[in-house]
Amino acid sequence: MSKTQTVKAIQEHIQNEFWSLDSEKQIEVFQSLLQELNSIWETQVILHCDFNNTLQYHRTGGGIYLHYLQAITLYKASLMTFLHEFAHALFEGTGEKGEQQAIKWSH
Repeated sequence: MSKTQTVKAIQEHIQNEFWSLDSEKQIEVFQSLLQELNSIWETQVILHCDFNNTLQYHRTGGGIYLHYLQAITLYKASLMTFLHEFAHALFEGTGEKGEQQAIKWSH
C-alpha cells in the first residue's frame, strides 16, 4: 500500500513545470513531498538543500542522507537523488546492501 501511496504523492507534487521552477520553488515542492512521504512511511526525515555547493555536489553525486540526524541534504534539484536518499532513511542500510536497496527503491 505504501508504494502505491508514494507513487501517487510523487505524481501529485512533481508536475512537468517543476523542472522550470526556480530553486526556491523546487525546494518548496520537495519539502511538501517530504511531508507527505513522512506521513505515508511514518518517518521524521528533514530536508536541507544547498544547490550552490558544487564541491559537495561532486563529492556526493548530488545528495546525502545522515542517519544520525534523520536528514537529507540535496546539492541538486533531482527527484531521483531525493528518492534515493529517502530510501536510505527507510532502510537505514549501510554499505553495499543498503546502497543497492536505495537504488532499487528509488528507481
